[in-house]
Amino acid sequence: MNRKYPMSMFLFGVINNLITKWYIILLAIVVLLLRIPLPGIPVFVPFIILGILLIYAVIEQTWYRKAVLNLHGESVDEFLDQAFADNGKGFRNIINAVDVKIHNHLNCKVEVVGVYAIPETPEVKLVEVVIERPPSQVDAGMFTQTDSEQVSYGEHYLNEDGTAVIDRFCDIPENIANTRIAFFLNNLNADKPLSSQFGDVVLPAESPMPDRLKTIIKSVPVD
Repeated sequence: MNRKYPMSMFLFGVINNLITKWYIILLAIVVLLLRIPLPGIPVFVPFIILGILLIYAVIEQTWYRKAVLNLHGESVDEFLDQAFADNGKGFRNIINAVDVKIHNHLNCKVEVVGVYAIPETPEVKLVEVVIERPPSQVDAGMFTQTDSEQVSYGEHYLNEDGTAVIDRFCDIPENIANTRIAFFLNNLNADKPLSSQFGDVVLPAESPMPDRLKTIIKSVPVD
């Protein structure tokens, strides 16, 4: 999947960030003009103001780039093509479309339904999660914990009430509004949150695997 973020998009974003802070640019111009009647004002003051603004605009766009690259289910190019199709080619329209996309991404609700013990392999846990996004937008293999090299594996996509397996591993189900998934994770630390592309979520206390999952998830794959 193409994860490149066009440099032109980054530069346009920096320019847009500067434009949205037009009042600070106006302040720098006013300070520069005030040097005419008030020559005591150091000449570098307006340039310091503009320099700080430029640094802020670059940092803001760097965060913006990171958020866009974290959007799963479509490449940046595909997203921009769709944004152009939906909003026209005005740059402000594209920025607004990206804003909405990032807002939706960062405000996604993730719930850990349960962390289940597996008696025959105590170092492995089964984690069941519900995400308010369709499976195509969820990176099922990237659930992890901070400072851990372990990532989720052996994914099972479940139906809405978690009583049946819809698809497994690389087969991503379609036409589903929300994702309910169970996966294995090694050496899970109960004191740390579960991390994903949507942020961190607190883990509930470990519990025995419910009967509804025992009958549909019958083995632990080797990671």
